Amino acid sequence: MHPSLQHKWMRYLPRKQSLPLDSYWRDLVTCLSGVFREKRLLRPRQVASKELYRISELGRLKGEHLDKDGNPLFPDLPVERYLSAAYDPKDLDILGEYGLQHLRVDDIMPRMQDFVRQRGWMRKMYQDRGEDWHSRVARLMMQAWEDRRHDWKAQLKRMPLLPLRSATLQSAASDDTKVYFPEIDSIPIPQDISLPVILLAAAANLDCRKLYKTLGVTEADPQRVRQLIMKKNYFLRESGLNVVQSCSHFRYLHQMHPRDRVNGEEQNSIIIFDHKERAKWPKIEFVYLPGEGEWSPAALLQTPQSSDQTTDFEELDVSFVHPAYLQDAPQPPPDYAETWPNWLYQTAWVEQRFQIFTERDHVTDKAKTFSKEWLYITKHWPGKLITHFHQNWQVPENKKLWEADELGTKLTRELELLCTDGARHALQTTFLAVPPLLARCASLLADVNAIPFLKLEPLLQDSDVHE
Repeated sequence: MHPSLQHKWMRYLPRKQSLPLDSYWRDLVTCLSGVFREKRLLRPRQVASKELYRISELGRLKGEHLDKDGNPLFPDLPVERYLSAAYDPKDLDILGEYGLQHLRVDDIMPRMQDFVRQRGWMRKMYQDRGEDWHSRVARLMMQAWEDRRHDWKAQLKRMPLLPLRSATLQSAASDDTKVYFPEIDSIPIPQDISLPVILLAAAANLDCRKLYKTLGVTEADPQRVRQLIMKKNYFLRESGLNVVQSCSHFRYLHQMHPRDRVNGEEQNSIIIFDHKERAKWPKIEFVYLPGEGEWSPAALLQTPQSSDQTTDFEELDVSFVHPAYLQDAPQPPPDYAETWPNWLYQTAWVEQRFQIFTERDHVTDKAKTFSKEWLYITKHWPGKLITHFHQNWQVPENKKLWEADELGTKLTRELELLCTDGARHALQTTFLAVPPLLARCASLLADVNAIPFLKLEPLLQDSDVHE
């Protein structure tokens, strides 16, 4: 056939809608239809192919079989079925009157099954992922799933259609562990948790997600995820837990708090990394939030930066939470009012203020000693202590704890604090330097410093007398 006519010759065929009424033309169309069933006249899509095919051997691709560029979603098989793209759609409409048909699910499924076994399928899932292509493929697979002419469900379940976050493919019929979506109620499951979960990009594709759900993918049980997190914390060395992983664990647990809370026993296993990337158990080791302001742990427990202050300060080995925990702090989840710092304090036992004793404030029935943090502040910031005591006492809950803590109270009374005479005296033997008392002593004594007045920061004012 002449090259200029090989894709256009059907334009010269008689059309049914324009045939004369006499029987000659009708019989001619019937005769030509029989010829096309026998003669090899059509070219396949493969340009390199020199074969010609009968009209029944090739079929038209529908729009749902093509990608956004008009190419088939799946390569053809050696026994070709795809019609050449060089044919004009209007010309193919003419051939439709002589027996040319569109491809059906029965034609596409073998090509789909062949493609998912090739390396190109893996590349499409991960390296060369394009969501438009995957959406079209997922919709096509759903058509096969819902096909009433043939049951393709078993074949689809055996195909490796589930891309896992671990960069492996799994089938829905696999004997391996059940596959889950990578989030629970839109809260991402930490990436280091050893659950077979769908690749995040794939799960975010609504068409793919519908397919995966049809194939049996579900949300994971929050309790199981929490237990796996705690297991990684408990077996710290074996799990290789690091700062990045720990941060993702904390954010997940915080967001899931209204639905799935960390229980008291699990709090004993929680690990948090300090600013030196040391793993700490905050339930039994003090780890501090830096806080803000002059009374914050960061202000009182760190060596001052100004050169004129550093000479008398030694560095205190104290743990502050690693800065990564506080970067881009998550917002409280719905129906949960606690802020991120408050959650760290209440659930993970991260301290918001410096601790006075080696046992926490609420422990009143055990022998106590002063914490290294408290002794550091006593030495370097003695003038701030009484103000801290006063602020602490003003809180009703704290006042009750102090009143019940006889051991702690006895220790505190015996604590030696700096006075205005430059010496240190037991707290129970000192006096508050309130202005009226100072004035009275100045009028009666030759040396006011003979009285052990506490050195306070800031100095007390007349208005402070009542408090």
